[in-house]
Amino acid sequence: MKTFAFLFYPLNFKQLRKFWPWINFIPPFIYPYLSKNILPFKISKIKKVRSSQGDEIQGFIMACPLLPQDLLTLKKKFVLDKIITAGRIAKHYGADILGLAGCDFIIKDKIYNASKAVKLPFTNGNALTAWSVFEAIYRVSKSKKMELKNFNLGVIGIDNLVALLSLGKLADYVQRIIITDKNQQNLENVKDKICNLNQTQILIEEDITKVARESDVLIIADDLADTKVSIEDFKPNSIICDISLSKTLRQRMHPRLDVTLINPGLIKLPYPVDFGIDDGFPKDIISASLAEAMLLTFQGRFVNYSLGDSMNLDKLEEIADIAARYGFEVWVPQAPVG
Repeated sequence: MKTFAFLFYPLNFKQLRKFWPWINFIPPFIYPYLSKNILPFKISKIKKVRSSQGDEIQGFIMACPLLPQDLLTLKKKFVLDKIITAGRIAKHYGADILGLAGCDFIIKDKIYNASKAVKLPFTNGNALTAWSVFEAIYRVSKSKKMELKNFNLGVIGIDNLVALLSLGKLADYVQRIIITDKNQQNLENVKDKICNLNQTQILIEEDITKVARESDVLIIADDLADTKVSIEDFKPNSIICDISLSKTLRQRMHPRLDVTLINPGLIKLPYPVDFGIDDGFPKDIISASLAEAMLLTFQGRFVNYSLGDSMNLDKLEEIADIAARYGFEVWVPQAPVG
């Protein structure tokens, strides 16, 4: 049977304790030193995943004992070695493809080398995640009877392929685009890429607060914790799509009931699946990163898929078609299908 593997990273120490109960006996301040010496390992086996067409595949979930802050602070070679080790373990268990939980953005210039070293194709879900951003924004705006063609689309943080792909897809639908980033040197390159795709007006803005105030739709791909942006800065009745690694915005949004906060990158399965773990998502809802690995396995498409920093919009359409073929649906609770 065709088999996928998926490398999972805990979002925080609390989630870590769910997967490794013995961690409860270790003081939190010791764990960062200990985790660096723990190899990735299998935490659950998924015996059967069914598509809407009746096809079946199997897979397993692997864990890498690094937290998001570890990924941002550790040396690239260290993270790369962890992924290579995970790939070798996945291959040992018979995996045909390894899905990565978005961690490869740290080493995007080296990830092909990792796949080549392991001789196993990798994918990270960027294509399906970006498609989910587009579809979520499209469906929410439609449910609110708001016309995207009259909207300003803002993007905070463009050194992120999901943000870049989402921007490229949405550019055909909005009136104007405003981009900003802590690293200003990439903004002109992004502007040129978008201008080569269509004629939508695109502006570069250094003031992040101004981007927040002027955007009817705002994609946040950068942590706002160290910026001057506050909840009050968001435009009234705007749609906010948080794809940042930290995803802490939801905890701060309760005073703004007029603003719609979208948590993208979630996919609804056609049939129940026992994953053997509690990932914190609603029943039968999984991450787009995991879903993409599953879909490529159903399709028998065992190739490096969403890797590197190539802005290939055709892959968004392709993975969306594959998802529809096998009954996988973008999950948007604010605007459900039908």
